[in-house]
Amino acid sequence: MNKTTTITQLNEQLKQLCFHQQQSEDQILKFINQNFPEYNKNNLPSSTIHILTKYFASKRNVNKIKELLKNSNNFSEEIFKKQILKNNLNLTITNKSPLSEIETFIVKNHYDDYIAYTHSIVIEAFIIRGNMKQAELYFEGIKYFNADVLNVMIDGWLRNYDKNSFDILKEKINYYFKLFDLFKIYRNITTYRYYLKFKYLEMEKINNILPIQQTLEMMIKKDKIQPDSLFISIFTSKIMKIKNNNLLIKKLYILFKKYLMNNKNITELQYLSILSSLTINNCIHESIELFDIIKNLFNQNTLQKDTLQNKQDNLKLAYHLMIKMFILANDEEATFVLYQEMLQKKIKRNYYLIISTYFHMKNYKKVIQYYHHRLKDNSIKEDENIHYEIIGYLIESYGELKQKERVLETVRKAKEENLLNDKNCIRFIKALGKVDEMNEAEEIFKLFSNNNNSSSLDIYNVMLHTYCCGLYIEKALTFYLSYPMKGNLETYEILLNALTIVKEYNAIMDNHRIMINLNILPTHSYYTKLIDVLLQDKQNEKTRTFLQQLPKELERLEIENADKLLIKLLF
Repeated sequence: MNKTTTITQLNEQLKQLCFHQQQSEDQILKFINQNFPEYNKNNLPSSTIHILTKYFASKRNVNKIKELLKNSNNFSEEIFKKQILKNNLNLTITNKSPLSEIETFIVKNHYDDYIAYTHSIVIEAFIIRGNMKQAELYFEGIKYFNADVLNVMIDGWLRNYDKNSFDILKEKINYYFKLFDLFKIYRNITTYRYYLKFKYLEMEKINNILPIQQTLEMMIKKDKIQPDSLFISIFTSKIMKIKNNNLLIKKLYILFKKYLMNNKNITELQYLSILSSLTINNCIHESIELFDIIKNLFNQNTLQKDTLQNKQDNLKLAYHLMIKMFILANDEEATFVLYQEMLQKKIKRNYYLIISTYFHMKNYKKVIQYYHHRLKDNSIKEDENIHYEIIGYLIESYGELKQKERVLETVRKAKEENLLNDKNCIRFIKALGKVDEMNEAEEIFKLFSNNNNSSSLDIYNVMLHTYCCGLYIEKALTFYLSYPMKGNLETYEILLNALTIVKEYNAIMDNHRIMINLNILPTHSYYTKLIDVLLQDKQNEKTRTFLQQLPKELERLEIENADKLLIKLLF
C-alpha cells in the first residue's frame, strides 16, 4: 500500500481507539509511537493531529494540545481554526484558565487572528443560550478581535431582536458596524449578509427601500464585495415575505435589476422567488419583463446548471406563476396565450392550479372549459387526491351554473368510477342542493357522514347549509338536533341565517346561548350579523333584555373591535 493509504488506515484505527473504545491517554500515545515510527515527534501528519487534538480536548488536557501545537511542523491553520478551538468550546466557557493559557501561546506566536476566532466561538455560545448581556461583557473584556467577532455580535443582536425594541437593535448594529472602520477591519460578505437582514427590518419600519439601496451601494461600490448566492437568497427570501405592497415590491425589483440580476452566483430558484413576489403583488408590467428574461436565460442555459428535469420544473413554475396572476387579474386572453405556449413547447400543465384559481374567482365557465382541456391532454399524470379535488370543482361549477343534467351526469360517473371521497363529497352535496336534488344530496351525505373522520363535522355543516339554502328550514332544524357532535362556529352561523329567514328571534337567542355554553367563541362578524338581526325585533322586551346584556358578554369574551359593536347597540 502507498504512504497515503497507510496513514488513512492508521487514522481510522486511531479514531476507533479514541472515540469508540475510549482508551486511556497512555494507550493512545503508545499506539502513536508504535505505528508512526517514520515520523518523529515533530512531524506528525495534520490529519493525525486533528484526531489527537479532538481526543485531548474531550479529556480537557490543554497541556497536551499545546504540546502538539508546539512540536508539530505540520501546523495547519485550518485545523487550528476550525477544529481545536471548536472542540474546546465547553472548556473555554466553563473554565477561563485553559483559555488564558491557549491565548498566551497563540499571542506569543503571533496568531492574533486565531485568538479572535476563539472569542467569536465563545461569544456565539452565549448568544445561542440567549445571554446577550454576557456576550457583551465578554466582548468588552477582550483585547483581540476581528471581523469574525464583530459579525457574531451583529448576528447575536439580530437573533435576540424583540419587535418592541427596534431602536436598541439599531443602536447596537450601527455601533458594531462602525467598529470595522474605527479599527480598520475589512468587512466581508458575512458582515453584509447580517447587515442586509437588519436593513430589511429598518425598511419595514419606514416603508422605504433607501436602507437596502444604501447597503447594496456600500457593499459593491465602497467595499468592493460582490454578492454571493447566500446574500442573494436573503434578499429574495425577505422580498417574498412582503404582501399587499405593490409599490415597495416594484422599487425592490429595480434594485434587484441594478445590483443583482447579472450576478454570476444567482440561481434559477432566486429568479423564481422574485417572479413569485411580483406576481403575488400584482406587479404585472414587472412580472412580464422578468418572465421574458427568465425564458431567455433558461433557453440560453446561462443560469447555474441543475438537472434537465429541474430546469423543466422551474420553467413550468414560472409559467404557472404568470398564469395565476393573469387569472386573478381577469385577463383571460393572456392566460390562454400562455396556456397555448405551454402546449406548443410541451411544458407540462398544472390544471389543478388553473381550475382551482378560476373556481375561487367564481369563473365557473372557465373551470369547465379547462377541465375539458385537461381530459384531452394525454401528458397529464396527476396525484389521485388532486383528481378528486378537480372533479369536486367541476360539479360545484355545474351546480352554480344551475346545469342540473350535468350535475346528475357527474354524480353518476363519479359513483361508477369511484371518484367520491370524504373531501369532495362536500362539493357534490352543495351542487345537488343548488339544483334542488335533495334526495341525491342526502344519499351522498349518508355515504360519508358515519366515517368518524376529521371531515365529519364539515359534511354535517354542508348538509345543514344545503337545507337552509333550499329553504327547507324545518328540515334543517330537525337535522341540526340529530348532530352527533357539538358543532362549531360555522354550524351556528348557518343556523343564524336559517332562523333569520323565518324570523324566529327567540330561537336565535336560544341557539346563541347554547353556543356560548359550549365554549364556542363567536367572531366580530358573527356578532355584527346577530345584532343586525335582533335589532329588527327590538320592540320585543325579551330581545331588548338580551341586547342589553351583550356589552358585558363582549367584554368577557374579549371580542375584537367590540367598540364598533357597542355603537351598533347604542344607535
